[in-house]
Amino acid sequence: SKQIIILGAGGAAASLALKAALEKAAALTILARTSHKAKAILEKAALLQPGIKLSYAPFTAANLFKKAAGADILINATPLGMTGLKEDFQDLGFLSALKPDCLICDLIYSPAQTTLLKAAANLGLPTLGGLQMLIYQAIMADNFFLGCEQNLIKAYNIVEQNLKGRVDIS
Repeated sequence: SKQIIILGAGGAAASLALKAALEKAAALTILARTSHKAKAILEKAALLQPGIKLSYAPFTAANLFKKAAGADILINATPLGMTGLKEDFQDLGFLSALKPDCLICDLIYSPAQTTLLKAAANLGLPTLGGLQMLIYQAIMADNFFLGCEQNLIKAYNIVEQNLKGRVDIS
């Protein structure tokens, strides 16, 4: 069972937290600026998996460093580091506190390699960006809403090509 840290308390964070509970994660921590949103997400997660260990902490560099040590998966579900946004992580020191096999996921898709992902990769941590999620989400939505079955690999390649020049996916 995995210990998961989610940064943020928006819609994507809520979906991921609930999925983590359904998949029987051992522990789930949300670090967010808005405590009432994070706590509401954790309450729903507790209903889905009564035995899950849940915690909330304000999203600060100190809390991130403190909570990082036990994580198996750390997911950034905030806009920090997104193209066009001036805000980014002020301190990536928490990455050094992570286990060497902790997966770092960043839901941001532009740029494809965020500051967070670059720093994690430089430390040898496994990383996963948000571009694949964006593309597969669009394909699955087409399949669902339009009732058309598409070849996922072919559709993925077409969407990726169409995004080039429109979004920083390098």
